[in-house]
Amino acid sequence: MDLISPVDTIKRLLAHPHRIPIWLWVSQPDIKILNDCLLSGCDRWLLSSSSPKILYKLIQSALEQFGGFPIIDQKRFQLRKKFGINNLIGASTAMMNLYYTLERTINTDISVLIQGESGSGKELVARLVHLTSLRANEKMVSLNCAAVPEKLMESELFGYEKGAFTGANIHKKGKFEYAHKGTLFLDEIADMDLLMQSKILRVVELQEFERIGSNEPRKADVRIISASNKDLDQAIKINRFRLDLYYRINNFTILVPPLRERYGDFLPLMVYFLHRTNRKNRRNIQSFDLEILSILHSYSWPGNIRQFESFLTRAALFSEGSHLEAKTVAALMEPLQKMDTFSDGSSSKPRKISSIEDMERKAILNALTEVGGNITAAAKKLGLSRVTVWRKMERYKIKYEGPRA
Repeated sequence: MDLISPVDTIKRLLAHPHRIPIWLWVSQPDIKILNDCLLSGCDRWLLSSSSPKILYKLIQSALEQFGGFPIIDQKRFQLRKKFGINNLIGASTAMMNLYYTLERTINTDISVLIQGESGSGKELVARLVHLTSLRANEKMVSLNCAAVPEKLMESELFGYEKGAFTGANIHKKGKFEYAHKGTLFLDEIADMDLLMQSKILRVVELQEFERIGSNEPRKADVRIISASNKDLDQAIKINRFRLDLYYRINNFTILVPPLRERYGDFLPLMVYFLHRTNRKNRRNIQSFDLEILSILHSYSWPGNIRQFESFLTRAALFSEGSHLEAKTVAALMEPLQKMDTFSDGSSSKPRKISSIEDMERKAILNALTEVGGNITAAAKKLGLSRVTVWRKMERYKIKYEGPRA
């Protein structure tokens, strides 16, 4: 008699007419099996090393939530099958709160503001909001406002006519035109200057715009989803963001939790990213030490999911065999922990760096120093585009004054 695999069991449970929480008991962490279970619809992971007290609390929590599993929690598995995306991973309390919030946006056309730290997954949340909306069968067009120089922002958004300015040799559609009938996602909208904010406000109110070099109005029936890692209330107080635009784009706010508040999601995220790096980078990590989770939990992850994925990719590359060892991860973690804290004169009182912005400023300066001020080379070292580094240099008023390469 053949044994039923965990994936087959999960599929049978998901076929049940009522939503059943599915937990996987993990004693031997096999990457492929765990990833298949994750993609099939597993909700939570239990470690064989967990104490009975912890298990009791988790089961009690599940029983309390059993009657009210959010609609979005079911929807995300349907989306995974239909669109081939693994949009959101995790069943921690912070993620469950996010799912409940997302549920309120299903089958609506309201404008949504997504707030969260850099790298926390705001664009993934935006895509899920779009795919569960009334415009799901139309395009979602994205623009990272922090990555576009101010002089080019208007043409990116509204397009231009041939001959509108020097170098305009063709007609070009803008993001609003491409997103007509669909969704326009404006990432890092707080980085947009006040003049452009006023133009956006006009388009949102009138649902029309003109290309640069044209007086012909064009329709712009779009749903606006925007995102920011900055406090927009504070930006309004210091006159960096328009209050009237804020009211237009913020019919509903979604807060994306940082990774440090998602303690219970580290295992499924680790499985997913290791499986992905196996495919992308031709690695063969098949298992790992469970002690690695304790090492990962000891760090604050200021770069959130993006930093977490990058770290696991490096760990896989440094691993010599098919098993990822705790000592490899610990060695890679040590410089990160040193960067995350610094001494204020007393070795017994480490304190956090004041902000993510400070870390970005230092990282950019260090990269520029290493490459002799060459922005393109610095961007390559940081894994960013040249435009993004240039924009951040302007934002943080960074001027490299060292020797040139």
